[in-house]
Amino acid sequence: MSQIIMETINLNKAFSLGETIYAVNNVNIQLAAGSMNVIVGPSGSGKSTLLSLLGGLDRPMSGDILLQGQSYRALSEDKLALLRRHKLGYVFQFFNLIPHLTALENVMLPLQFVNMPNREAKKRGLELLERVGLSKRSHHLPLQLSGGEQQRVAIARSLANNPAIILADEPTGNLDTKTRDGIVALFQELNQQEGQTFVMVTHDPSLGKFADKIITMKDGTVISQ
Repeated sequence: MSQIIMETINLNKAFSLGETIYAVNNVNIQLAAGSMNVIVGPSGSGKSTLLSLLGGLDRPMSGDILLQGQSYRALSEDKLALLRRHKLGYVFQFFNLIPHLTALENVMLPLQFVNMPNREAKKRGLELLERVGLSKRSHHLPLQLSGGEQQRVAIARSLANNPAIILADEPTGNLDTKTRDGIVALFQELNQQEGQTFVMVTHDPSLGKFADKIITMKDGTVISQ
């Protein structure tokens, strides 16, 4: 049986919109180390809110998240920031690249936050760009890259600190079918060759065929996994 790398315990997150709306309602999931996980559900089902909680970008109203046995609830904001920096990687739908930085500089950015020497960071950045097939585009700015290339830079950046888990929020939402398939194939490759654990939120149920586990949400509740 695979080791559990992350789990949630009775996780709740609600918003007050005239009435209390539960975006995440008593969610209990377990994610195996080295697994590919896809969270699906209609718009407004709570999947992006759940991902935000898993990533420590938001705090739950109640319940807890454990990453490699470490309780999020027990961590101060500073310690939670350190956990995000060292153990989690993020890939977003809109890439979130810094427009005035080159592809290489974007990938190197997380390494500056952990005070890696510049020469070492550059070597790591170039290795990662080669890993995602972009070694020849390292000095291009984001606007000089296609959408698929920008997403590959974002993936390389998410891998910079060798995180335990990659969290991807609609990473193929803005891409055409061919480019989408290339990005998903890259995720699979990283998952299989590097043992990286992936959690991907998507509205596209066809991506479920690539997953070890499919978590289906509706109205803030996990209805199947």
